[in-house]
Amino acid sequence: MFKNEPTLTKLKYNFFKSPKKDFARALSSLEFFQENKVYVIELKDGAYQKDYCVNDVCESYSKYEGMLQTFLDARHGLKIEGFENFNRNIFQFTNTLSNVWERPVDCHAYWGFEGHGSFNTHTDSCNVVIAVVQGKKLVEVKGVEYNLSRGDILYIPPNVPHKATNITDCLSLSFGSFDYDETVKGFLETL
Repeated sequence: MFKNEPTLTKLKYNFFKSPKKDFARALSSLEFFQENKVYVIELKDGAYQKDYCVNDVCESYSKYEGMLQTFLDARHGLKIEGFENFNRNIFQFTNTLSNVWERPVDCHAYWGFEGHGSFNTHTDSCNVVIAVVQGKKLVEVKGVEYNLSRGDILYIPPNVPHKATNITDCLSLSFGSFDYDETVKGFLETL
């Protein structure tokens, strides 16, 4: 399915019936808030400043509800982790990737505004697939620019530098593999 080089292909999955409404519903979910899975990506002039879990600044769900509009008005990016549990299509796609990569896969959903990036150029130690479900995104991988629009997926191999910028307001999903054994090892070391 994916070689060890960045690969751009068309997506066969339809993850949402109404992407923006479905993401808004997830964003306002008590469950995602209670599980510490909603993050703000603070930007200044469209460039990354810092990111944090909303629970770090909102001690209650009602405070979070009040702050959500503030985050949106400031045009900060928003990320929800654990998105593989949001619906069956996303869950099935994580299973497909898990079979290909022979590792567990999770999904993060990202909402970003036109002209804004998310993170600075960075690497991930895992396989990554970025799927655009609404809008357009420019992803630079090893100096090569990929223009992604709805239905496009981009595979990024482990440890390859990349950076994304939203061409339009954009909702995308990021699927990443992780090493279950290392996760368990890290957990056991905390006991």
